[in-house]
Amino acid sequence: MSREISHFPEDEFLEEKRIEKYLRAIAEDKSLSDPNFQVTRAVKAGENFISDVYRALIEGEKNGKIEKIRLIVKCAPNDSRRKFIKVRKMFLQEIRFYKEILPIFNDFLRDYNMSVDNIPFMYSYSKDDKNEILVLEDLKIKNYIMRETKFLDYPHARLALRCLGKFHAYSFAIRAKKPDTFEMFKSIEEPLFYRESSATYNKEMHTRSIKLCDIVAKTLEGEDEHYRKRFNDFVKNMFDTIFEIVQGSVAEPYAVVNHGDAWTNNFLFKYKENERTHEPQDLRFLDFQICRYASPALDISYTLFCSTLYEIRVEHYDDLLRDYYDSFSKCLESLDCNPRELFPYEILLEHIERFGKYAVCMAIHVLHLFTNQNDISESIDVNVYYDKLEKNDFYRETLINTFKEFIDRNII
Repeated sequence: MSREISHFPEDEFLEEKRIEKYLRAIAEDKSLSDPNFQVTRAVKAGENFISDVYRALIEGEKNGKIEKIRLIVKCAPNDSRRKFIKVRKMFLQEIRFYKEILPIFNDFLRDYNMSVDNIPFMYSYSKDDKNEILVLEDLKIKNYIMRETKFLDYPHARLALRCLGKFHAYSFAIRAKKPDTFEMFKSIEEPLFYRESSATYNKEMHTRSIKLCDIVAKTLEGEDEHYRKRFNDFVKNMFDTIFEIVQGSVAEPYAVVNHGDAWTNNFLFKYKENERTHEPQDLRFLDFQICRYASPALDISYTLFCSTLYEIRVEHYDDLLRDYYDSFSKCLESLDCNPRELFPYEILLEHIERFGKYAVCMAIHVLHLFTNQNDISESIDVNVYYDKLEKNDFYRETLINTFKEFIDRNII
């Protein structure tokens, strides 16, 4: 059995060997003889906070023909990121999504000649501590690509929210048709924000959060007093708020399985050939590491406020919510359910106002990164944002417009 070793730095050689074990098992499962393995980085080192991501190729012979399997391999980091991020919990969460939640969706949908078709296939995984891995299909070969810009225009945001509507509809249909099966969703543990973690909450991360709140407050210093007051009042209870609103129990009877991290870099878009700047045809979701059971408004508001700019929302906010609900409704109707009974549009609007606070908490932490024109990894030091406020008009205006809009829409 042969292999081709990519030219990694010496300290990454063991990572390549670690990946090869899973590639060999996949080649054997697919009956490929004399396979070759190639492994290269899919993203720059440190660019992805939660995972080290690699692109892999298995090439072997089957029935006299050469076959290729192209894969994405997500490896849990064993560096300082494990100290600051709940790496193991997030990897186990995504593995549970693939092994337990996704099969429930597909088993249910099979009765309607449907399946969940906008999520990459998982070939293999490891739950071993400090060796957590997911091996997924590489969607690049199917012409799905990531947006180069962090913020979505209306056609891309519209497709993203329509796909979220369809994804959320599966939970509502199972709740209505198979309530005993649905009970399993209620057992999904919150992977990121949970009260029992607060006693050991990393002090450096807490300090970072407070500084990020201070940066937002500074952007509002020149605005009307009621904006400053309402934001400062929100910050006082921010941690209690986030711990509460991620719980499905406070959103009943409308809680669903959430993607959990529905922003631009977790959407892959497909276009007509040579039309990448135009309206996308299809979308695939990535990364279910923060998959949770909660109000659908968490996914919706996060996409709306953290993946689009104020200018898009001013013109299309109501359109985007209607796009979501239209797709949601059509999916439920195809599953013999009445969307107006299960989740009326008026309740959706109430949830956006009540649970949109999740997007506020996330915007405090991520808009600083998403507005960075350089690599995300270069923005670890919070103090650089104070200087950025003075020098970067786009950054400053994005913060001002977003947080004023949260207040204008009565989310905070």
